[in-house]
Amino acid sequence: MRKRLPGKIVCLYCVLFYNGIAAQNKLSDSSLLNSSLQQVINIHNQTLGENIHLYNGPQNAGYNHLSTGHPYFIADEVQPGSVFYDGILYRGVLMLYDLEQDNAVIVRYNNENISEEYRNILRMDLIRNQVGWFTLPGHEFVRLEADSNSRDMKDGFYDRVYNGKIKVFIKRTKKHVEEVKGSELERRYDAHDFYYIQKSGIYYNIKTKKSVLQLFKDKKKELAAFTRKNKLKFKRNKEGFITELSRYYDQLIN
Repeated sequence: MRKRLPGKIVCLYCVLFYNGIAAQNKLSDSSLLNSSLQQVINIHNQTLGENIHLYNGPQNAGYNHLSTGHPYFIADEVQPGSVFYDGILYRGVLMLYDLEQDNAVIVRYNNENISEEYRNILRMDLIRNQVGWFTLPGHEFVRLEADSNSRDMKDGFYDRVYNGKIKVFIKRTKKHVEEVKGSELERRYDAHDFYYIQKSGIYYNIKTKKSVLQLFKDKKKELAAFTRKNKLKFKRNKEGFITELSRYYDQLIN
């Protein structure tokens, strides 16, 4: 049974077909039809191909452009990544991570024939519970579900920054804030990160330097010496402090 194409794809094909006619008005009608039809088929095969299952989510609603900043991780520009979606691994997907909605966003038409402008407009949300994990340059986000082994954690995507016997996860978030300052209304996106260490299958919320050392108290002296030697400061760089101590603790217990 042939699958029906989504309406938006049909519209795109119609535009391409029309442009083909305008550009090739010197050709005969039959040649023009065959050429335009073949162009449509090529676009379809390149754009969807084996990835047709990936393009089944709702259109991304966008965000408040009157606000300072944006809700995405790192930048409001699509980046190449991989996504494990409904049991299938897709590579080279143009995507973003919406930190406010906690969801992966992809470009609906991942094709070189689509202009850069439309790559940033034609965005769609992936269905969250079908995403196992996804990557963006230098980062791996995995979907975790809160259970009895997680403390002060919510379901969602977590940046796994260290993956040894000890594991370190960061819950990266952004919140849209509207605040009156003087006679003006300020709109902005505030970023907040929450840190977790997984040890012996249990997730621990790390808020202070003391909570890290307490978790690794069996190697407290070694870790204290390590922090002094490497001039690690919790307040200055929480992510680096937690990650490096976890990595070193892993070395000590292995």
